[in-house]
Amino acid sequence: QIRLPLHNSWTYNFTVDWWDGTTDTITAWDQAEKLHTYGSSWTYQVVIDGQIDGFSYANEWTSNRKMIVVEQWWDMTLANGSRQFAYTTFTTTATDAADFSNVTDASYMFYGSVIAWNISNIDLSGTTNVAYMFYRATINANLVNWNLSSLTNASYMFASGTYDNSGAIINSSLVGLTFPSLTNATAMFRDAKININMWTSGPDFSGVTNGNYMFQSSVFSTATTDLDLRSITTADAMFLWVAFN
Repeated sequence: QIRLPLHNSWTYNFTVDWWDGTTDTITAWDQAEKLHTYGSSWTYQVVIDGQIDGFSYANEWTSNRKMIVVEQWWDMTLANGSRQFAYTTFTTTATDAADFSNVTDASYMFYGSVIAWNISNIDLSGTTNVAYMFYRATINANLVNWNLSSLTNASYMFASGTYDNSGAIINSSLVGLTFPSLTNATAMFRDAKININMWTSGPDFSGVTNGNYMFQSSVFSTATTDLDLRSITTADAMFLWVAFN
């Protein structure tokens, strides 16, 4: 079985080809046909054609890891909303990209996910909130050159809340990330495992004002020099229990 992770506040009007000889037309987020049962276990190609504002895997515990590969986005424009790709592990062979330009709230977007697809050069210029965006995620894809010019809240962006180094695992470049409007970086990297050099391939923190718990209990595997925190006004427990390996 597979259930399409549709959201009750978004608009849908599409045809889905389940690739087993059956198709359905979906016009409502809670339509019964969004759940499909196959006659046998196999890897199926699912093709969606029409209007689909986005996915929300937050409550689709049985299907969030059944999407294996996205072959084409077909200019899909994501609606505003959190948890769109939570708990997913898919990769992509697509030569195009989904359009993130309408997303102002990206909180929990990749919560608990394993990210191995190209998410560089994404337009998040209108996004103000990325709280918990990569909470407990594994990041194997570069986040380079994201436009985060409107971002104000990045609390717990790469974190967890358990003080046991179970936050995001960062294995890829964050170069080019800048936060010109960011004021809240509370616990942004708390419990994270940072496996890159944050200062040669990492973001610019020079405009951050609130750094409370920002790196608390995180683990760095590279050198730590020249971190620019010139605008910080509060830094309670900012580097408490940090490990440098």
